[in-house]
Amino acid sequence: MKFLDKDSLWITFSNVIKLVFGFLVVPIIARNVAPEQLGKLDLLLAYGPFVNQFISMGLTNSSTKFYKENEDENVIKFMQHKIWIRASILVLIFFVLFSLFGASKMSIPILIVVLYSISLFLENISFLPQNHFLNTNDFQKYSVTSTISTIVRYSFTLLLVLIMTDKLIALSLGLLVSSLYLFLVNIKYHKSLLFSNYQENSLHLDLIMSIKKYSLPLFFLGMVGLLYQSSDRLLLAYFSPDNMVQIGYLGMAQRIIGLLTVGLSGLFTVWGVRAFENYSDDILMREKEKLIGMMLLVLIVIMMTMFFLKPYIIKYLLTEAYENSFPISILLIGTFVNNRVREILEKYFLKKGNSKLVASIFTYFGIFSVLISAFLLYLFDLQTMLIFRLLIASLHAITLFLFLRKAKQKINPMFMVLNVVLSIMIVVIMKLGML
Repeated sequence: MKFLDKDSLWITFSNVIKLVFGFLVVPIIARNVAPEQLGKLDLLLAYGPFVNQFISMGLTNSSTKFYKENEDENVIKFMQHKIWIRASILVLIFFVLFSLFGASKMSIPILIVVLYSISLFLENISFLPQNHFLNTNDFQKYSVTSTISTIVRYSFTLLLVLIMTDKLIALSLGLLVSSLYLFLVNIKYHKSLLFSNYQENSLHLDLIMSIKKYSLPLFFLGMVGLLYQSSDRLLLAYFSPDNMVQIGYLGMAQRIIGLLTVGLSGLFTVWGVRAFENYSDDILMREKEKLIGMMLLVLIVIMMTMFFLKPYIIKYLLTEAYENSFPISILLIGTFVNNRVREILEKYFLKKGNSKLVASIFTYFGIFSVLISAFLLYLFDLQTMLIFRLLIASLHAITLFLFLRKAKQKINPMFMVLNVVLSIMIVVIMKLGML
């Protein structure tokens, strides 16, 4: 692959290290944190991405495009200036509202809300400076700093979960230490960006308007996307009995999927940056086909691996306490692959500046998915809802494929046929109880 080079290998190597530490932490959590406790923390964490979206307003998703086009750090400084203001206000509002209306209802100590709010603030103001390693193609430094951040987080989490009585505080402190480390890293490498000294009139008004025009649809896309892809925990909280335990099972399944797919993010990180560079449409389409083919191959390999290693995964990773997370993991793998295929297909329209089309399609699928998911969860169970979400993710990818064909950007249809066949096979396997 044209984008499979030393840069993506650096990030992949970084993710292998994260994978090793993840395999140490997950079984420790499974053995020391009850599903109901994990469910409480994961429900709190589920609100964070929505706060992030209101802070970013699409700027974090458009920073690479506008920096690559203009090669001007004032673009990042302008965005960082806006993010500082919004983060200061919105994280404080989140803390106050959740402390007043959510903490007691979920039986979460205020201290945990304090720790997570600080992590949320540091995460938001550190994102653009950290991402600037990618904007400047310094993938090596990005890999090293993010790897150390993960090692620090997992090491502290592992230690604290083992020695502390309150496991929720232990997990929250691990997250805070990781966020604090990245904040300190950016003080060292990108201090002028982290503490933005953006001056008025540093950017032309037309460019600012272009940033806003491009970013706002991405904000709506992000909000719908969170409801579409990441609202499982929130839906469980309101539409499922025994909800905290179910959220705990889902949270553990998501951690397992994170371990299985971590190696892919190196290639996707490089792809996300390079896709906005000056490559021809023909080259990008060929790269899309290769990347989609890789994703489908990964899906096949992971499914076969989990089929043969199921007893060992349950015994050594999940433990009996989280055995119900295994079938959830299978469905999440299929949905993960379909969502990555969809993101690959979206890049053509985003590069062309047509974020409105992507946002519109996403909105229609998102609203439909959330409404039906809530209905299925209320009437049936989590597994039924996740089957529906897998099929919707597959249909979403097919829709973007058809729009690409309409734009005369052709991708081999056999990739999409195989994707649909694999998705249906997962559903059949689940219904037959083979996994």
